[in-house]
Amino acid sequence: MDANHLTTSEFFNQVKGYFRYLFDEHDFAVASESADASADFAEIVLTSHNWRVSIEKEYGFVFVGVGPSARDQRGFYLSHIITFLDASPPGRAIGFSPSFDESLNYPDRINAQLRWWADVLSLYCDRIAELFTEKAYVVKGPELVAWSGLIEQEMRRELGRGFASV
Repeated sequence: MDANHLTTSEFFNQVKGYFRYLFDEHDFAVASESADASADFAEIVLTSHNWRVSIEKEYGFVFVGVGPSARDQRGFYLSHIITFLDASPPGRAIGFSPSFDESLNYPDRINAQLRWWADVLSLYCDRIAELFTEKAYVVKGPELVAWSGLIEQEMRRELGRGFASV
């Protein structure tokens, strides 16, 4: 591995390593892998019988989303799901992702983010799996969509404040 580069296959392998517990304990499988090197983008989608996890790398940042297993159903940022499950204020989702030492080389920054997200997701796996069962999602899905909308409104408000103070 080059100190300042991470190949797509290295990224996919690291995801499979950090999120191994999804395969071993929750019956996940790789549903798809896609990449666009010109945009420094790679995504791997893992699915189980009732929910999916999408792990993306774009321009040095890792994003994790979860949703019902059907790809035609809406997915959500993991931070939105966690604030929903914990009944935290919508503003808590803003800045949920940790910041990492900018002096780390590119592969180390990606690794640190993958490790952090894998650890966070492992704490919520059972609750997320329950949320996305067909029976539970029929009831909780509309509430989750509304919750996610509140978070997005809060994010736009915070962005507006940031620009207004410049």
